[in-house]
Amino acid sequence: MKTSLKKVMFIILLGVASQTQAAIIDTTGTAFTAGGLTWTSSFQYLAPSGLTAIEAGGSIRTDEHAFNGELEIQGSNNSTNIYSEVAMYSTSAVDGTLDFSWVYGSNDDPTFDFFIWINNGAGDVTRTLASAAGSGIESLVVSAGSLFGLSIDTRDNLQGAGFVDISGLQFTAAGGISPVPVPGALALFGIALAGLGFVRKQKVLSSSAA
Repeated sequence: MKTSLKKVMFIILLGVASQTQAAIIDTTGTAFTAGGLTWTSSFQYLAPSGLTAIEAGGSIRTDEHAFNGELEIQGSNNSTNIYSEVAMYSTSAVDGTLDFSWVYGSNDDPTFDFFIWINNGAGDVTRTLASAAGSGIESLVVSAGSLFGLSIDTRDNLQGAGFVDISGLQFTAAGGISPVPVPGALALFGIALAGLGFVRKQKVLSSSAA
């Protein structure tokens, strides 16, 4: 009886520990929920070409593990002098808006770390929301089926990381339609995420060569 009780307690404690650890994300492909959507983490080098798919560093912190706000993205700072991203990507089966407020800061020169909005819908928008200390409120439009995300891009991985604290993150579907992905969308999501990483890498390489 005592042995069985110990086993039960161990399983319960292991489950609690797993949930706590899941709130600090530092590997690519980790799924988590925020603002009514399912997000997937991405930690990757964007330039130069030919790099293997190794984690770039940094973290995404949720819930009580965020230093301020409800969610925090902290960029990489691993002394590699390589361009990288720490990002969270999502998709929706319906049109809608993504609303949130943010506070951005960096321990490095502001020209080396950026808070980026990525929308792989119409126009393939990549927009810098911040590259210097500051704050803001966003209401960003997303289209059904588009892949979109928030990222801390790090140009050199030196001299300190950029970070953003996000509060009030909420997806609102147009017309009150449920934002739950259509069947099969989650399987396609992984493929789309890999494709977007490739496209972003090519754009970074092109801008570096220019």
